[in-house]
Amino acid sequence: YITALAFCLFALTINRMLALLVFNKSKGKGSASNKALKPLPSVAGTPIRGAASPIMPHVSAPLSLKLGATMEELKLSHPYWVRIIGWVFLPIMLGVSIWCLFLPVWYQRYEFLLFLSAAFLGGGCLYMTVHGLKTLPFMNAVITLSEKGISVKNGSKCNSVQWSSILKVRHVASAQILHLYDTQGNRFLSVTEQLKGFSILVGCLHDKSGLEL
Repeated sequence: YITALAFCLFALTINRMLALLVFNKSKGKGSASNKALKPLPSVAGTPIRGAASPIMPHVSAPLSLKLGATMEELKLSHPYWVRIIGWVFLPIMLGVSIWCLFLPVWYQRYEFLLFLSAAFLGGGCLYMTVHGLKTLPFMNAVITLSEKGISVKNGSKCNSVQWSSILKVRHVASAQILHLYDTQGNRFLSVTEQLKGFSILVGCLHDKSGLEL
């Protein structure tokens, strides 16, 4: 039993270490920090997203101008290695999480501390994994940002939502996942922080919809 709990703790630790490693490597290449967003400086009412921007410190001046009042279409997507990790390892982590939750029952040991340990280890891993699984339907999607709103194209299906129709965002910092909801309360997009152009998406949500993480 102790070996099983140790294994689950090891898996959870590796999961977080990999996430932090990827996040650190992605700084300046599309990932945004978990800190609260701050209003951007502006000149004549037009937000500046240059080197001093707290959201997109890595965005060059030409791209910053594209994101201004005459915003051009920008296409965002997940790297292939993120897609592979998501499709392969998330189902495995789901099984490990559920297995850990039922370890006391499996080994027929019903002590309070054992239940608490299993709930903490398995529950924490399950929480992050479930949010990660929600990104799988959008893992291969191409996300297009325009002046009007967000377009999500997944295969032959395409869903467009105007900036004014985005009701709220939910940022799950522990899992590095961002969920977007429309005015009907429906979740129309879930992405990881490893999305190429994640910080641009966050900046547009702040400017166009007035939403913050």
